[in-house]
Amino acid sequence: MNYVRDILKTKDGRIQTISPKATVPVLQLPSGKVLDQSIDIMMWALHQHDPHAWLACADEVQARQWVQRNDAVFKPLLDHYKYATRHPQFSRAEHRQRALDGFVLPLDAALSDYPALTVDAETEVRLRYGQAVELPDASPSASGHLRAYGPDGTLVALLRYDTATARWQPDKVFAAPL
Repeated sequence: MNYVRDILKTKDGRIQTISPKATVPVLQLPSGKVLDQSIDIMMWALHQHDPHAWLACADEVQARQWVQRNDAVFKPLLDHYKYATRHPQFSRAEHRQRALDGFVLPLDAALSDYPALTVDAETEVRLRYGQAVELPDASPSASGHLRAYGPDGTLVALLRYDTATARWQPDKVFAAPL
């Protein structure tokens, strides 16, 4: 495999001999075939060497859709954040928030299948210290898990019901808001 470095600012022409689109990344295989899409290059590389067995546990169609979504939607939002002075319709912070809103879900969205309960301030402190608590108003779900929210509505912990003690044990405790 040959490595060709082409300075895109000056476009010295070497990349156009491989790919007329002159975009990066581009990979020319020994067979002469040209790959000029990120996902195609990643999948080719994984088919050559996949030490962590990513292909065995990934749905290739879903992986392609995710990469395409990142390329088509997230990358432009990220560029607007990085180069906010070129996109003055929003502040840098607003560009950042737009990117996050589209791609980073609130933590409790991922846990929404679990029932939720709001705890009082004293119970919140105990949970934040990893202590098991009794919650008479909570009944174990099929999964045995429960989301605990503090009095201010912030997610405190994911709890697991311990049948031996009849108490709720924090499985995961989340950072308190600053």
